Amino acid sequence: MDLTQKIELIEKDENSSLNDKIDLVLILAGEKPATKFLIADTYLDAYNKRRMREVASLFAELEMHYEINDKFDHPMFIGFVYVGKDQENFDNIVNASTHEEYGICHGFPDTAIEACIDSSKRLRGSEKERIGQMDLDIPYEKLKPFLEFTHSDKHFEDEVLSTSLRWHDAIEKLSPQIYSQIKANTCMSGVPYDPTFDDINSKIDFWYLPLIAIYFAKRLARAFH
Repeated sequence: MDLTQKIELIEKDENSSLNDKIDLVLILAGEKPATKFLIADTYLDAYNKRRMREVASLFAELEMHYEINDKFDHPMFIGFVYVGKDQENFDNIVNASTHEEYGICHGFPDTAIEACIDSSKRLRGSEKERIGQMDLDIPYEKLKPFLEFTHSDKHFEDEVLSTSLRWHDAIEKLSPQIYSQIKANTCMSGVPYDPTFDDINSKIDFWYLPLIAIYFAKRLARAFH
């Protein structure tokens, strides 16, 4: 199966969020070393099990290095998936345990990783305003999904040009179908998660509240069976 056929499989997948599809295409194209994404929980256990089987089937067809961890005790997720463009990068993300290691595995710029670790170096002011000052011929909304990492203030423009814009151009070229779906607030199509910024077990914000409600409803229903 060639790259075009694999991308078509990703485009047709109904289980992955738009952000996950973007990451998978970038990994297949060699533009990103690896990623780790989460599979949200639902009320129906049978549906969860089916989704996990479908996820495994997709990665088998894509011939990617992956591992599904479904032993994940979290109120909002049933598991997560490690994916690497090759065995070395797959091993790296499976074994990553620090912000620096996660950042390297995801292909984030060194200066952005440093800013994540040292908050004094992080971007000050509005990301959108800084993008506007760069005179790029791309709407901010189209670039937003590729600004997933913590940016530095001093090297913001370099980080956007060397990484975000490169990822944007790759998706625009390789998958016009996925690119056409990118619009305002695209990053909210999946669970927002920057692995170099917060540990997922401690990060709670209002985007997760519906999933938390589902979790407790499920626990309550089980208590009466």
